[in-house]
Amino acid sequence: MQRFNPAHQITTQPVLPDNSGYTWIFDSTDPHAWDNTGKQYAKTGSVPTPGPVRGGAMNVTANLTVSCTGQNVTLVLYTLDGAGAWQLYTPPNGTITITAGASPQGVKWDILASDVLIGVLAGASAPSAITSTLYFVERW
Repeated sequence: MQRFNPAHQITTQPVLPDNSGYTWIFDSTDPHAWDNTGKQYAKTGSVPTPGPVRGGAMNVTANLTVSCTGQNVTLVLYTLDGAGAWQLYTPPNGTITITAGASPQGVKWDILASDVLIGVLAGASAPSAITSTLYFVERW
C-alpha cells in the first residue's frame, strides 16, 4: 500500500463532540483513512471499535495542530494493542490540553505502533469549534 510521498496532509474541521464526548480526527483502521483527505468521523460517547484494516500507521510520524474555541479540550492518542483493542497512549509530557482561543497546539508523534486513533475529548461543556491539520511523514 502506498500511502504518500513525501507527506500526506489531512485538514479537517471535526464534527463537534457532545459534552464529555469524543470527536475523531484520524483512524488508521478505517479502510478509507488514507484515500479520503478531510474525512469527517462521527462524534461518539466512547472510543469506537477498531475498523478492519491493520498496519496503517507503521513507520510514520504524525505532525498535528489542533485549536478550539469556547471550551478547552483534551487531545487523545490511542494505539491498537495485540488483542485488537484501543489503548490510550500517554505522551512523555502527559495529557495534551488544547486551550480554547489560544494559538494552535502542535504535537509531533513518532508512532511506534501499527495502528492509531487520534481524537479530541470535550470537557463537561463542548467547544464551539475545533480545527485540525494532520501531516503524516514516512520514517525511513
